[in-house]
Amino acid sequence: MENKDAKAVKIIEKAVKKIGGRKRLKAVQDLKIEAQYATYSDTILYRSPDRVRRDSNFPWGKLQMGFDGLKSWHTVESGKTIDDGKKHTPAIQWLFHFVDTLLLHRLTENEARVKFVGSRVVEVIEKDEIVKHNTDLVRISYPDEWVFLLYFNRKTGFPLKFECVHGKEENRKLARFLRHYRSHHKIMLPQRIIEINPHNKQRTKTRVKYTLNAKVRRREFRAPAASETSASSGAKAS
Repeated sequence: MENKDAKAVKIIEKAVKKIGGRKRLKAVQDLKIEAQYATYSDTILYRSPDRVRRDSNFPWGKLQMGFDGLKSWHTVESGKTIDDGKKHTPAIQWLFHFVDTLLLHRLTENEARVKFVGSRVVEVIEKDEIVKHNTDLVRISYPDEWVFLLYFNRKTGFPLKFECVHGKEENRKLARFLRHYRSHHKIMLPQRIIEINPHNKQRTKTRVKYTLNAKVRRREFRAPAASETSASSGAKAS
């Protein structure tokens, strides 16, 4: 593990143990995450080892994207499906890494560079009061230019906050606080996410629902309306 810092690995392994243990996490073969944000709803499907899909309902319309094990695809505002080919677009890459932050055992096994940055104090709002938590900060750098900063609560071991950014693109930044961990089949997952808009600093609270090992079928990851799929990948997924 040449690209894995020993201190960072120790912090991640502590979190893995607290969340449910490596054996139990590896037993999760598929995952469904449902969330209702302030202005849109989100459903993310994941099937081990390489299928992922996201369905988002915005005020202006529906957006879908996915990777079916062979190629990526996404829809545009008109409803047309775009074939992105074998490459993983940044949006698809983020989905895979997003799942990684919930199933942390992958971080010590995949190609990511893992480094301990240092101790940080993170402020959160609890019952209308600002509470300070001591955390250990770990930087996760992927070859595809996605970088995650994971703040682990030193007392509980759970991830408390994560920030991510893709390269130098300002529109691909995100910060989230992970709150209220509860057990799902003996796996601890955050029930509430507080998201901070990087542009206007607005905070939104979201309740999250998880379904583990629901036997999500492979066909769920296929591009919709395959007969209408365009060979062009000129449009961008957001």
